[in-house]
Amino acid sequence: EVVIRLQGFPAPAAGAHSTGPPDPIAGLSMAQDAGSVAKASGELKPLGLVGVVVRVKATFIHVECVDEAPMAGRCRRRASSAPGRFPTLCPAPAAPPCEDTRTTVMLKNIPGSVTRAHLLALLQRESCLGEVDFLYLPMDVKTGRNTGFALVNTTSNAMARRLRNHFSGFSRWGVRALRHCNVCWAKEVLQGFVANVERYRSVVHSAVAAEHKPMVLAHGVELCFPQPSTMM
Repeated sequence: EVVIRLQGFPAPAAGAHSTGPPDPIAGLSMAQDAGSVAKASGELKPLGLVGVVVRVKATFIHVECVDEAPMAGRCRRRASSAPGRFPTLCPAPAAPPCEDTRTTVMLKNIPGSVTRAHLLALLQRESCLGEVDFLYLPMDVKTGRNTGFALVNTTSNAMARRLRNHFSGFSRWGVRALRHCNVCWAKEVLQGFVANVERYRSVVHSAVAAEHKPMVLAHGVELCFPQPSTMM
């Protein structure tokens, strides 16, 4: 059930007899005319007003006339000075679109036999490595196989989108595995070069093999992992 409450209709004059609820459209026009007269005469006196409650139900519309004569202390909308016209409601301005600054994507469903060196060669072959500045392919130390996903950060949002589109459904791994890559944006806490370096710094300084560690790059060349004092 939807209830619509309309206010601002003039109450019948004292002694007048009404045979039914007031007509909403005629009542609004009378309210506007009354407002115009009051404005022209310079007298802004409280008007006895009547409200109309419209209840929209599943099968019918029920209209009730509600006496709202004591309107003191309530906020009223001033009727338009032009008779017969409804007040104009201006739509709220649309919020400006938020700029997408994400640069880190996650490659999922990677064959377990793919190593970090293999993934680097794959990115180079697909012309994507030049704009990659962080790469991490987590490995299972016990089995020597990857865990099925990799984090890749690029130097721009445009490049990240290109990488997402290129590797979505990708299956040319160069190994004996029929797997189609799934690509998604990394979580917010893993977005950006700095966030990934800080998150996986402990892995770099651990005793695991170099092939199992994350790496930073510039134009396809591996660099030394940044120290805490050099991070901006």
